[in-house]
Amino acid sequence: MTTWTDLSASFAFGTKLTSSQVQQLRDNITAAFEKAGGAPVLADDYIVTVMITDGNVTEAKIASESITQGKVKISWATSTHAVNGSDSYDFTLPGGVYGLMAVQVKGPDGGYFTCDGIRQSAITSTYSYVKLRMSNSDASPHDGYVYQAYITSSGEVFWYMIMRDKTTKDIIAKYCGPDHPCMPQQKTPEEYPHPWVDEFDPEKHEIIVINPDKDMLEEIRLKREDGRTVLEVIEDEYELDEESKPAWPDRKITTRLPPEWERAKVGDPIEPIKEKIPRPDYIKTAALKLKRGGL
Repeated sequence: MTTWTDLSASFAFGTKLTSSQVQQLRDNITAAFEKAGGAPVLADDYIVTVMITDGNVTEAKIASESITQGKVKISWATSTHAVNGSDSYDFTLPGGVYGLMAVQVKGPDGGYFTCDGIRQSAITSTYSYVKLRMSNSDASPHDGYVYQAYITSSGEVFWYMIMRDKTTKDIIAKYCGPDHPCMPQQKTPEEYPHPWVDEFDPEKHEIIVINPDKDMLEEIRLKREDGRTVLEVIEDEYELDEESKPAWPDRKITTRLPPEWERAKVGDPIEPIKEKIPRPDYIKTAALKLKRGGL
């Protein structure tokens, strides 16, 4: 590190700089940037928001104790599924292990749907997650919606997934949220590549993944000011652009916490596991486009 030289008393009016003083002045510039002892420092409020590039403050630079209640990020994820007539369906809660009891449900008008509460088809000696059952009393199938808040500090890539009938193209289920669905469920991307691992049949179904970029998400956010959810805005105002074949996301994203996180002391840094999501060969990609006549 370059040494800082205090030259405040070295000059008088009319004196000439010596060669060594010129050298010291030059070195002082370097010493100041290196924060050498005795060098002046920037004022506390010198760094302002516009000087920080979006996305450039990493987890390592934020102290654990700095994440107060007001800074905790609450996100919402939505799952939908067709419920056959006179039948019921058990929804996996989209917020998973980070989910709050802030759960909202929605069905068609007409009073056909009831929420039958927390269910688990069989309880064994091994712990398993409970599900939320919705029942449809109508003779025709209708879509049920589960909208859940969950705690997250991730959300690097937004995920909108659709499972539909391979032949008729009828949509069976959707997932919409700021995290890959494996993250809230605390599973690996290989274990949980999509929310329908228990029912997906590649002979009968196909899955389409859409990853709206930041500009489109901001556009959707502005449209949400009327109270609609992200999925409702997408359903109302956008449609699939299946002619496009967007690239699969290739950046590393948060998928889960490391196994040792529960043993960490308060204040200890916890580095989440980040990895690239592998693309199953049966998953298609598409983009969204405004519906004809949309604004």
